Amino acid sequence: PSDQPQDLFTDPLRRAFAYRIREAGGQVFELPVFSHAKAWIADDTTAVGSFNLDRGSTRRNYENAIATNDPSAVAQVEAMFHRQLVAARLPTPEALQGWHRLARLRETLHAEY
Repeated sequence: PSDQPQDLFTDPLRRAFAYRIREAGGQVFELPVFSHAKAWIADDTTAVGSFNLDRGSTRRNYENAIATNDPSAVAQVEAMFHRQLVAARLPTPEALQGWHRLARLRETLHAEY
């Protein structure tokens, strides 16, 4: 859990979306500390920037990211992910049950962030 005040509302929505990602076959890990990184790797491309993967960044905020397929940049972002994965953990079965309830509630309320 985050210690950021705004996350009181967004953390449950993140977990609801994370549950759906797991349902679709993806893996979701939790970090024991807050991470503000905004980076991804897909195939041989990486992107880093201020862009969050949420509706606010895609519809309301003016966010940016720089994407590149430079092997050195991809390797650096991959190394960062590996350093974080050492501390990451899979959610417990009890947590997943809670995430499932949050996903159902989010869908019922049509909640977005």
